[in-house]
Amino acid sequence: MHLLSEVLLIYGLEHPDYEYQQGFNDLVAVLYTNLLSDVVFYIEDMLVSGEDWDLYLNIHNPYRVQSELYYLFKALMDLGVKDLYSRIDT
Repeated sequence: MHLLSEVLLIYGLEHPDYEYQQGFNDLVAVLYTNLLSDVVFYIEDMLVSGEDWDLYLNIHNPYRVQSELYYLFKALMDLGVKDLYSRIDT
């Protein structure tokens, strides 16, 4: 779960007017679960071997999953979800 806390830390550092607030972790967890379910269905739906396995490892590299997770969370917040949270006075 270190990956999730890093995503939240980076978001908080880049958005000091919101920082981290209770409930952000729930949103990130749902997005992360969705990303992982894509991986599981991919494995179940195809025989992964040889070149397909190399492609799979490249696409689902943990570092890429983290960046995808961050940008999905940021996009969700930018759609207006962050307006449901209180701004932090700095």
